[in-house]
Amino acid sequence: MRLKYTALLLAIALAGCDNNKEVIGCSSEMTKTAFLDLIKKIAYEGLSEQVDKYQDVTSQTKRSALDKIKLVLSEISTTSNDSASTMKTCEATVSMTLPAEEYTQLSEAYRKNFNRNLDKQLEGLSLENSANVFSKRISYTAQATDDQKNVFVKVQTENPVSAGTSLITALSIINPIVEQQKIQQAKDVQQRQIEAQQQAQLQAQQQAQFVADQQIQRQAQLQARENADMAAQQLQQQTSQQSYQQQSSGSLAQSRIQFANVDSDLNTAWGSLTPAKKKELLPSQRQWIKTKDAMCGKVSMQGSDFELKKMVDCQAQMTVSRTDFIKNQ
Repeated sequence: MRLKYTALLLAIALAGCDNNKEVIGCSSEMTKTAFLDLIKKIAYEGLSEQVDKYQDVTSQTKRSALDKIKLVLSEISTTSNDSASTMKTCEATVSMTLPAEEYTQLSEAYRKNFNRNLDKQLEGLSLENSANVFSKRISYTAQATDDQKNVFVKVQTENPVSAGTSLITALSIINPIVEQQKIQQAKDVQQRQIEAQQQAQLQAQQQAQFVADQQIQRQAQLQARENADMAAQQLQQQTSQQSYQQQSSGSLAQSRIQFANVDSDLNTAWGSLTPAKKKELLPSQRQWIKTKDAMCGKVSMQGSDFELKKMVDCQAQMTVSRTDFIKNQ
């Protein structure tokens, strides 16, 4: 497996005479500072890969979150010296710590938002955990310039401490964003539900209004037809009566002819009824005949031409009305 390394050059101004120069080694302050800066630089790059997809995350936001992580070096040792140069191969235990309360909050949010265990995630990076202090022994190289004013430090890019630091820092930035997204999503869902309910209510109101309008329209059409039928019947009756009155103004013989015609019309109308309708109307027809004879007199009565004409005209007029009634059944 090919390992990737990151290097950092650190320069410092040294005061005093050359005879008092400090030999830069693995545990020199300049080397330790360069090494920790390199660890943070790698962590910053990993952090950026995880959070840059979120809007409004600035470089200042990332650096502020990264500064909350405390990195400490301990147990520094020199494992080898290059006889041909000033390069030294070093090892040091790098500890990464975060306030207990903040770490607990991050763990809970990581479990809630991503369904993962932060302790196991960090342990998966081969970090040793002791009371929320995660540490790992890391190898690095330090090479000072001949004048001992600069140091060149190299460390493996994919080291556990940088990975753990970038993970925790990313969580401290992402968790509030995810929580806000959940709140906004809940608001959006609620708003969509309200809009859907309003739309459903509007559609129900429109449907109810449409049905009501249809009912009113049908009732108006039905009333119009009934009015038209009634007007037609009245006109027919008036026409029949006027025709009869015009025809009955003549002699007794003409009245009898007119009566014979309207009586024939009645028989024709009665004959056009269905058997069931005839059966239904037969009692009222018999009663009508009795009423007609009682009011007008029977056609077999004897009397003067005036009396007979009056009886025949009465019989004919009632027959016309009865014929109109039968035709409308």
